[in-house]
Amino acid sequence: HVRLTDLKTAAALMPSVRQLPKSRRLSLALGHHRAADFHWAEVVVQNPAVPRESPWLSVARLSGARIENEATLFFHLVGRQRIIGVTGTRGKSTTASLTAALVRRRFPDTVLAGNISTTPMFAVLDRVRNSRGPVVLELSSWQLENLGAQRMSPRIAVVTNVLPDHRNRYRRHASYVTAKWQIMAHQQPGDIAVLNADDPTTRAFGAAARGVVVWFGRRSSSRRPRLTVVGGSLEWVGDRTERIGAVAARRLRGEHNLANIMAAAAVAKVCAVPSAAIRAVLAAFPGLPYRQEIVAVRGGVTYVNDTTATTPEATIAAVRTFRGLGRGRRLVLIAGGSDKGLPDASFQAFARQVRPAVKAVVLLTGEGSDRIVAALRRARFRAPFVDDVPTMAHAVGLAQAFATRGDTVLLSPACASFGLFVHAFDRGNQFNRCVKALG
Repeated sequence: HVRLTDLKTAAALMPSVRQLPKSRRLSLALGHHRAADFHWAEVVVQNPAVPRESPWLSVARLSGARIENEATLFFHLVGRQRIIGVTGTRGKSTTASLTAALVRRRFPDTVLAGNISTTPMFAVLDRVRNSRGPVVLELSSWQLENLGAQRMSPRIAVVTNVLPDHRNRYRRHASYVTAKWQIMAHQQPGDIAVLNADDPTTRAFGAAARGVVVWFGRRSSSRRPRLTVVGGSLEWVGDRTERIGAVAARRLRGEHNLANIMAAAAVAKVCAVPSAAIRAVLAAFPGLPYRQEIVAVRGGVTYVNDTTATTPEATIAAVRTFRGLGRGRRLVLIAGGSDKGLPDASFQAFARQVRPAVKAVVLLTGEGSDRIVAALRRARFRAPFVDDVPTMAHAVGLAQAFATRGDTVLLSPACASFGLFVHAFDRGNQFNRCVKALG
């Protein structure tokens, strides 16, 4: 017997409600939660938006219910041995997608799923259960919390980096770090952790690993196995040293994407993917939508959608990538939104990068935008900026007015999307529609 409960009303959820099967075993409690439902339940499946501190989950636990989420159910049904889990503050979607593309060259039935907008886990469950290939899962900190509570980690765990984020969910950075640690906290001897040697938090993870650690990054080290860059080439150091291919022979731009490439290539070598196959995939892999994606050129101005950049560090990476497209200040930045409670130091670093590279800033309405304004003023940003912009159409119109031929308009918000948009992808879709409307 299944009971669905949501604080949203039936009218607000009608598109989803219409898709539900008709069954006497299915009942709905919409517009409110009832303690009786949580006393009744044997299993509660937790939506990612529900914090673990929810009083309703506390009622369920005290009544003996087991708390599951999409990830824990998937692990139970598929088994941890087949799963390559990827997490991190930045780069996990790109790394997971590239890892799947690389591993698929040796195991053609490799499946990609997880915390990715186009491929939820249960959309691929039948396909996964009818094959024996690896499953690459992008895993968020929220999914990892429940996996940790059930003492489950994937056989191969990848952590791209751990940076300040989601302070609206985690009051202390240490709590966020603990959530990320769950991806490898319950690995067994012989399992594999692929970790960023350039990130201090993931280096600490490596010191506590129970399985084999495979390092990636530029940091000079004698540790092996590792994937690094030497003389402009990707180099794998395992039982023997092997040059994989030139760094320049890749489609993914930016130093941050080089780290994602090294992480994915390290997994590929662990899975015995030939270097020639790795070179071929890296030369063809275009990157993902909504991540530094060039969507159009209008009137000689390039429009870039980087809506998934929800932290100042992610926007810094985008500014560094696209600053080189022209001489001088040739970037018009659309940023801002809701505040995730990130440290002031992150916004100050953002302002220092923006000051020499950006000719104008357009800020969407939100408390996060207020923090950007304060950081820009503190950094003595002298170029024009407009804040409290109420819609994406207004923002794109203003950016077009600031831009001249040869410039780049970059949507890279450095903030969350709550309030003005349904989610970050809605923000990106609205940007794309507005750019197309420019003609």
